[in-house]
Amino acid sequence: MGTLANIFRILYLIEQLANKVGEDMLTSGNNGMFALGLAKKLQDEGILVKVKLTFKNHDDIHEVSDLARVDTAIYHVAIEYDDKQYDASGETRLSKILELTDSQYGDFKPSSFSDVDPADSDVQSIIRNKTKWTKDAAWFYSQLQQIR
Repeated sequence: MGTLANIFRILYLIEQLANKVGEDMLTSGNNGMFALGLAKKLQDEGILVKVKLTFKNHDDIHEVSDLARVDTAIYHVAIEYDDKQYDASGETRLSKILELTDSQYGDFKPSSFSDVDPADSDVQSIIRNKTKWTKDAAWFYSQLQQIR
């Protein structure tokens, strides 16, 4: 599949899953697990994506693995493909993420790591231990498996 077809596939899967389970299920504490489940589904289809982690800035965070040991909040997780970010709303922008971190957390200057491998064990551990998920990545993946 070409890049445009892949983008359409990403948007289609997000929209169909939101219709199936409700968009609220894909947001808040679940957005990280949703991103991991979606990344796995896309990988199965030959579409390689990365994740972007947005978090409360902290002087001791210099690389992704630092998020596991430093007490900081994970605000948002999105998948990245072709220099664009995607979450439950479809394609999202930095301004929307900044609006979210400002309105929900009072933080207009969060930090982030981009181009992160969703299969990385540190990333999976960070999302599992530092977000308030109610459904895990395997559940999202199984729901996505039912979408053709």
